[in-house]
Order: sequence, then structure tokens, then C-alpha cells
Amino acid sequence: MIRSVSKTDDDNQYTDATAVRITDKDFSEMETAILETIELGSETNSEITTENSSAISAADLRPKITGNEINMKLKPKKNCNGKRVTINVAGTKFLVSWDTLAKVPNTRLSRLTMYDVDPDEDEIFFERDPTFFPSILGLYYTGQLHFLHSLCGPAILTELAYWEIPATALSPCCKEACFVTEEKRQENQKLADEFGLSEQTSYEDDKRCCGTWRLKLRRFLEDPQSSTGAKIWLFLALLATVFSFASEAISSVEEYRTPLDYDPAVNNSTFREMITADLSDKELMRLITNDNAVNNILRDLAQFFFTLDIILRMVASPSRWRYFKSVLNVVDCVWLVSSWVLYAFVHLYCAECWWTMSTLAFRTIFWLYFINNSLRVFRVVRIGYLFMPLKVIFLTIKASIAEIVTLLFLLILGALIFGPLIYLVEVSNDKSSMHNIPIGYWWAVVTMTTVGYGDRYPSELFGYAVGIVCVTVGLGFSGLPISVISANFSRYQAFAAYIKAKKSQSRGSSQESASNAISPELTCKG
Repeated sequence: MIRSVSKTDDDNQYTDATAVRITDKDFSEMETAILETIELGSETNSEITTENSSAISAADLRPKITGNEINMKLKPKKNCNGKRVTINVAGTKFLVSWDTLAKVPNTRLSRLTMYDVDPDEDEIFFERDPTFFPSILGLYYTGQLHFLHSLCGPAILTELAYWEIPATALSPCCKEACFVTEEKRQENQKLADEFGLSEQTSYEDDKRCCGTWRLKLRRFLEDPQSSTGAKIWLFLALLATVFSFASEAISSVEEYRTPLDYDPAVNNSTFREMITADLSDKELMRLITNDNAVNNILRDLAQFFFTLDIILRMVASPSRWRYFKSVLNVVDCVWLVSSWVLYAFVHLYCAECWWTMSTLAFRTIFWLYFINNSLRVFRVVRIGYLFMPLKVIFLTIKASIAEIVTLLFLLILGALIFGPLIYLVEVSNDKSSMHNIPIGYWWAVVTMTTVGYGDRYPSELFGYAVGIVCVTVGLGFSGLPISVISANFSRYQAFAAYIKAKKSQSRGSSQESASNAISPELTCKG
């Protein structure tokens, strides 16, 4: 029980003001005082004071006792076996005995005593949701903790934490329902994070550190639905991507390339040696011809646009650490630096020394150029994340990396088994196409994936048997990981459909609210 006492300046009496918990020693002293009051026959208030009124402590406090309080319920719980207490939970009252509350130790209810009872209301009040409390009391009544399955799982766990009841006390049926709901909520939150929904809601949080202009720029670049300008920027990004890949494809067609005005092979012996030595016709075509002017303009426009887009995204990022946490951003920066370094090297240095460099140097620059251009495919991935169907595919691949690696491992394992085996059964046939074990590896991979190019095939009876087993094993190897990949795709596809339905529902609600906002006068006039 909590008594509230304070010392007044007029008569040194103690009245209700400051909460002080009365200990067992205080209770025994109070009981002695009550007996002395009864012996004196006093029916009025008796004042109990201390010898030193200037030093006030919890052990010296003496509340005002009336004759009506002689039969009060202010006694320890151990002396009240069989007595009942009223527990008021947000206005809903429950009557329970002290013995029942003691059945589950180390909980909030089991630690209640008579000192916790409000002397005015004769009850203990808790400001909690009364919907869950009958199930909480059920644990004390029956020893089993059951909740309605219609209740929210996280809310149940919150109530259990407040009443200091471990979640392990839940019955198996309710534990499964409760934690399945929580696991489903966590899974949905994870899917929302992967789809970028959490990032869209964090714009306002970043406003404090980024400023309004940076926030608007970030939304402009990452959310095409935010404005008409954002949609135009997305269209330009698609156009630049198409120009970039189209110009690269056209540059490999000899008919669309422009011949050089002079033939360096006539006056340069080094170049003549390169022609007769290692250069192929395709490499030679690249060396003695140039891209046409239109193709060069399209490629340069695409490169300038990508450069501007990368710089703007870097500026709009709330922090450099967050920017470089993304693999796409890292690849963009690598492409940006390497492309401009190669551009300057080729146009400023190599333009004057193509005819004097070695074959190795030429091929090194050629391969670096194409490897750098291949990084542009990640620009397609970035744009694809803005479209829901492509985002589903990308997220499926990302979530299925382990399964894809498992599939490759199984294919390699099968090739290591069936490659040497097909070579062994065909080794006695000189007309067999299995000339060596590496060719057997190639045949095993092509057969297990059921591609079947037909360039290599067995010609002996045992070779046919090995081929049948190889195909069967390949179907089993590829089927197991693909089933998991299909499950991941179905999961992301279902969540994408849920997002689409939710957006349609919110759009319909907005239109309905707008239509309801039209005044009756305007409706009648229309």
C-alpha cells in the first residue's frame, strides 16, 4: 500500500501529499498504536508524532488513524489467505483472490500486496487494454495461457512483457499463431525494404540533413511518379541507354564504318608486320576504319548524359557512406572514371601512335574499351528497378544467389563425373567425337542442361547408356534449385500485386474524397 504524507507548518500534522512506501516495521508500529488507541477508548483521530520532528524518515512516519480504520484491510498478503482483491483494468473490474495471484511467481501480479490497494477506491488500478487481461488471468486460474487468434501477435507480446510473463508460457497453439503473425510482419517489412518502399518514406527524415533542394533532387531522380520532369528524365535515360548500346552494335558492322583516307600499311613496316602476324580481319577492320559521325555523336551524347546523372545522384545522396553502400553506385563510379580516362587516352594519345604500337598493346586497349562499355549494362539494371515487373525479376535473382551457385556447383560436379566417363567408354572408337576429357566436360554440361548442340555425341552402346544417365541426373540437378528460384519469384510477384492493389485502392479513395468534397450547389448546377 502507498500512503501519501507531508508535514504542515501550522500543527506539525501529516497530511496526504508525498508518496512514501510503508515497510513491515512501520506496519507493526501502526498496529501497536491502534491497540493503544482502543485501550484508551479514543474514537477520534490520534496524533502519532516522533521524538525528533525535524528529522523525517519513512520509518518515523505515523499516519492519522480513525476508529473506522481499525477494521481496515491494511494487512500483509500473508495474513490475508483466501481474501479477494479487485483489479481495475482501464475501467473493467476483475475480482480475484490473493492465493490465485501467487500461483505464477515472479510476475507483476504475483508481487502485488495489500499496500498496492487504493484505500479510497478499494482496488488496484492498471491503465492497460482490458481485452487481453482475461487471458492473462487464465494463466493464474488454469496454468495455461491462451489468446484469441484474432488478436494481434505483436500486441500480445507487448502485454506479456508488461505483465512480466515470458513468451514461453504461451500454449503451443497460441504460440504458433502469435509468432507466425510476427514472422509474417517481419517478412513483409523485409519485402518492403527490398522494393524500396522504406526509402520512399524516409525522404522527410533526410530533409533535416540534406536540405529541401537536395531532397527534391533525390525524389526527382529516384521517383518518376513525383513530377512530369522526373518522367521526362526517365525517358531521356532510356533513350541514352538505347543510343549507347545501339552505337556499340553499329560500330561492329563494317558497312557502317568510314574507311581512312590513307593506308598506313604502305609507309609503315611495323603495321605491315602486324597485319601478317596476329591481327584478325575483325581487329584490322577496327584499326583501318572509323565510326561514322552520327554514331560518334550518339555515343558521346549518351556518355555525357550518364556522367551528369551519376554526378546528380552523388550530390543528392544524404551521405557519401549511404551512396557507396549500393553496388550499382560503385559500378557507376568505376565506369565514370574509367570511361573518361580511356576516352582521353584514345583520342589524345593513341590517335597518333596506332601504327607504331605492338599487337599486345592494341589488343589490351581494345579489351579494356569493351570491358568498360560492358559496365553500362548496370545502367539497364538501375532503370529496371523503376519498373515493377523488372524489379521482381532482379529481386528474384538477388534472393536466389545461393541456389544459382548450387546449380553451377551441381553442373560442375556432373561434368567431372560424366566427362571422363564418356571418354572412357568411347576411347576404343577412333571415329568418336570424344577426342579428350575436356571435350567430355563440354558434352556433359551441354547434355545435363538439355541444350544438346549436337557437335559432340556418343557413338558406342555404353556411350548411349552414359548419355541417358547424364540427362536424367541433369534434370534432377537443375530441378531442385529451380524450384526454390520459382518460389522466390512467386513471393515477390505476390507482394508486387499487393502493392499495386494497395496503390489502386488509395487512388480510388482519393478520387472518392475529391468527389465528396464537391459542394451540392455545384453538383446541382452541373
